[in-house]
Amino acid sequence: MQMRDKNIDDLITAYMDEEIDSEQLSELRTWTFASQANEDYVRDRIKFLFALEVKENPAGFDETEGIERFYQHLYEESPADLRPREISFGQFIRSKWFRYVAAAILLLIIALPWASYHITSSHVIGSFAQMEMKAPEGSTLDLYLPDSTNIHLNSGSLISYSQGYNISDRNVALDGEAFFKVKHKKELPFRVLTAEMVVEDIGTEFFIRNYKDENEAIAGLISGKISLRNQLDKSKPVEMSAGDKVIIDKSTGKMKLMKRAVSPTITCDDIYFEDMSLYDVAQILSRSYGVNIKVMDKIKGVGFYGYFNRKEDAIGDIIDAISRSCHIHYKKGKNSYYLY
Repeated sequence: MQMRDKNIDDLITAYMDEEIDSEQLSELRTWTFASQANEDYVRDRIKFLFALEVKENPAGFDETEGIERFYQHLYEESPADLRPREISFGQFIRSKWFRYVAAAILLLIIALPWASYHITSSHVIGSFAQMEMKAPEGSTLDLYLPDSTNIHLNSGSLISYSQGYNISDRNVALDGEAFFKVKHKKELPFRVLTAEMVVEDIGTEFFIRNYKDENEAIAGLISGKISLRNQLDKSKPVEMSAGDKVIIDKSTGKMKLMKRAVSPTITCDDIYFEDMSLYDVAQILSRSYGVNIKVMDKIKGVGFYGYFNRKEDAIGDIIDAISRSCHIHYKKGKNSYYLY
C-alpha cells in the first residue's frame, strides 16, 4: 500500500521512540520495500534522525548500532544474513533480476528440446548392437548396407558395423578382404577401420585386404578418391587417386604408395600376386577355395607373380601354374596340397 510521506515520517518517529506496534511496523516494512525510491527515503530519514540523536547525546548512542537494529526489525534478522524479502510483481519485472531470469528461461526454452533430443539420441545410439557378417572359407558374401553401399566379402573375411549405421556414422570394421562400392555422402563419410589403417571414402570404389595372419595390409583404389591413414606410424593421411595402391608392412609400420598399380577393370573375383611369398599365396588360396595348402619351410619365401579369377580358374590349375613358374613340386591330397 502506497502511503503519504508524512505518515511514513510518523511511523519512523514512532519506531525511534520505541512506540511502534507490530501492525505499524508491518506497514512501514511494506511501504519501504515497495520501491527502491521508498527504501532510499527511509534509509536517509533514519540516518537523519540518528544524527540528531547522536548530536544530543554523543556518548550514549551508537549510530551504526542504531541503523543495524532498525534493519533487524525491518528484515527480522541481521543485515549480514538477509532473507529474501517480498516485493511486488511489478517491481520485480522492472528489476535487473527479472532480465537475468527471463534470459535464463528463454535460454532454457531454446536449449531444452535440443538437450532432450541430444540425451535421447545419445542413449539410443549407445544402445545400438554390433552387426557382424562373415564369408566362410572358400565362399564369398555380397551385401548391401542401409545406404546402398555394396560390399563384397572375400572368403574368411569378417565385417562389422553398428545397428545405427547411417544414423550417427558410416563406420565399418574389417578383418580380411573386401571390395567396396560406396554411396558418397559428404556430411557422413564412409570409413573402413582395420588395426593397421583407416580408409575414408571421398566417393569411390576400392578394396582392402588385411587378414590378421598376413604380414601386409593392402588398399587399392579402383575409381574416385580415398583418404588413408596409417595407424602404425600415425602419419598424416594420404589421399589416393584411381589406380593407387598402398602396402603397409605390419612389422615395421612402413607404408609404400604405388601409382598405376590397380587395374580399373579389377573385380572382387580377381586374385593378383605381385612378388608375393609362397607362404602368403598359400594363405590366400586356402581361404579363397576352402582348401588346405601347406608350404615346405625352405621355399616359403620364394616370390610369385600371377593373376587368376576365382570363378574362372580351378584351384588345381592354379597350383599347377605355381609349380611350373617357381620350379617346385606339389602333392595333392584330400582337399589339400603340399608344396615342396
